[in-house]
Amino acid sequence: DQVPRVLNALIETAAHIGSMEQTFAAIRLSQMFSQGCWWNDPPLLQVPQISRKVAESIITEVGETLGGISPLLHLVRLPPSEVSSILEKSGMKPKHILRTVKVIKQLPDVRIVRAKSVSMQGNASTFINGKIEPRKVIRKKVSVCLENVTPSNTRLPFSTSLKTSSSSLWVFLTDGVKELVKFEKCKVSSNRHELEINLDTGDTVPTKAHLIYSNIAGLDTSISIDMS
Repeated sequence: DQVPRVLNALIETAAHIGSMEQTFAAIRLSQMFSQGCWWNDPPLLQVPQISRKVAESIITEVGETLGGISPLLHLVRLPPSEVSSILEKSGMKPKHILRTVKVIKQLPDVRIVRAKSVSMQGNASTFINGKIEPRKVIRKKVSVCLENVTPSNTRLPFSTSLKTSSSSLWVFLTDGVKELVKFEKCKVSSNRHELEINLDTGDTVPTKAHLIYSNIAGLDTSISIDMS
């Protein structure tokens, strides 16, 4: 019962430390536990009825990555008829294709529409000569806009345990040397077309925004931050 909580705490602790490598490793561990797969397994193996042979055929058909996204996310974004055609070519038994297409199309497809660095003027105070003096400060933030957002407690169509069938959505900002600058665990109470998140970055200069699910692999997306 406690494993999902421990894994979630591990992710948050690693993120607070600021280590991107440790944070992402903790997320991969959470995905492995939730879906019963090893970290180096193709994400396609998380889907029922997709065997390793079928997964390899799909990867051969569509490629290992397509525009920076995994074959699983590629299938999520295709029309059902095209997904059905790819599964048929991969050698999947016809009686399993319809159910598999349905499962794939149930997966979330949250997208990072834009990530822009912005400077905002704010108020602060300084203690000088025994007096509190107000002053203006410039605060740096990154505004991340997400599209097709679904509730964070949406039940996945497959999981090794009902207790881990909900998935957390994380947004991470990293800099040019792959250090984690800022993170946010998205809490969504209802379906919405767009969700905007503002992350304070202080004096650091993040260059990329990443979107990752804690309990399902292969739906990761990244985008460069607009610094203009």
